Amino acid sequence: MSATKYTYLIQTDFPNHVENSDSLKAEIAVSSITIALDYINTVLGHPDPADDYCDIWFKAALSEGEETALDGVVAAHQGVAPRHNAETEDGRSVVRQTIVNKAVAFRPRAITCYTADPSKLHNYDPAGVDYEDVTVKCYKANGDEITQAPYTDAVKTVLDFEPHYYYEMIGGGIDIPTTITGGTTDLWYGVCIGVPDIPAEYGGSIDLMNELNIEADRDGILRLDGRGVLGLEYSATLHTNKIRFIFKHPAGESKRLLLMLEIFR
Repeated sequence: MSATKYTYLIQTDFPNHVENSDSLKAEIAVSSITIALDYINTVLGHPDPADDYCDIWFKAALSEGEETALDGVVAAHQGVAPRHNAETEDGRSVVRQTIVNKAVAFRPRAITCYTADPSKLHNYDPAGVDYEDVTVKCYKANGDEITQAPYTDAVKTVLDFEPHYYYEMIGGGIDIPTTITGGTTDLWYGVCIGVPDIPAEYGGSIDLMNELNIEADRDGILRLDGRGVLGLEYSATLHTNKIRFIFKHPAGESKRLLLMLEIFR
């Protein structure tokens, strides 16, 4: 296999007549394209702007369907750089800027779910209306999703939190049932991943909490406090504000977990 180039004109193929390579790489990463991206080379400054172009190199040739997918990615590309918190010269996040300029209020969110039973999700606003920004799925040991009851083979429950707005994550906690804490099975574990749809090399799949033995949390509350703010911009394409909680558990064990998320919105 040899590297293959796909060329697009900045003025005619990109909707805003501008390209941002960091965003474009992330958009390709979450598309249906399976061939690995090699690099992107954008050439600007021609006497006639119509000649400015963007070469997208892949490790091998794309299939016809993948070429169509790439055309779609380019046609939808807005040319906007990924949003990041401002940083000081030594790389530390400037927290206050995003709180003052973007978010307006502290709004804790409570979400109740049950392992090995997606039907028991409780995620409502004060008026009793479903927020519709949380999904729960269950999986077998071989990785197959279980799409309907019974969930007796479920050993992993995955909860995705993805509101359709910008928010800033401060921290939170998970109430652990007393029937789990102090246990000795070593089968209960919790994981938290930020922006799971984007590979780590493009700034996603952030390890917010690695596998933590839930049974060993003796006081019954698993606290997540970042001591700072993680600003997360919503994107229906890139899912850049999705937070994923993964709970590994004994097969079919259905236990109630209460998630308390501390956010600015």
